[in-house]
Formats: sequence, C-alpha cells, structure tokens
Amino acid sequence: MVGGVIALHITYGCRYSAPKVFKLSELISNGTNIGRKVNEWKPTVGSTHPWCRCLLRYLPDDYDWSNESKTFTPKPYKGKRSEDIYGLVNIRVGKHTF
Repeated sequence: MVGGVIALHITYGCRYSAPKVFKLSELISNGTNIGRKVNEWKPTVGSTHPWCRCLLRYLPDDYDWSNESKTFTPKPYKGKRSEDIYGLVNIRVGKHTF
C-alpha cells in the first residue's frame, strides 16, 4: 500500500495502478486541504500539499487507461476509415464514372 498523496490519486493503492479520474465538480466540492491533517487530505483543484507540482488535466471521453503503456490512450476507432468511404463516392466526368 502507498500512503499520503499518491493514494489519493490511484485506484488500487499500488504505485503502478491506474490513476483515478475525478469530475471537476467533485474536486471543487473538496475545497482545499488548508488546515487538514495529512490523513484527512482530499484531491482538490489546487495543490494537494504545499510542495505539490501535480497538474490538473482534462481527459477526453475517448481515452482509456492502458496497463501496458501505463498511460491514457485513445480508445480503438470503431467508425469508418478513410479508405472505406471511397466506395460511397461516385464522381462523374462526362461519360466516365470514378
């Protein structure tokens, strides 16, 4: 188990588990950690502790955590690829159709 600040931001309590994803409204409702003891700290919009250098980042809906790369990666694309649309387009020039 990992304690302190790291435990606030990971899912399973070990250093290499997926990060937790918070809604902005939840972070705002946590307020600040000013005046709280270390074991009472909550994830916040601002710094979690006085020496914090963590950055608040936006996570697009089409990203998931990858255990292989230990980072957020785009979800596989399930729509049509650009090669697939060429069969949908017919171009007629004079008597010729492409």
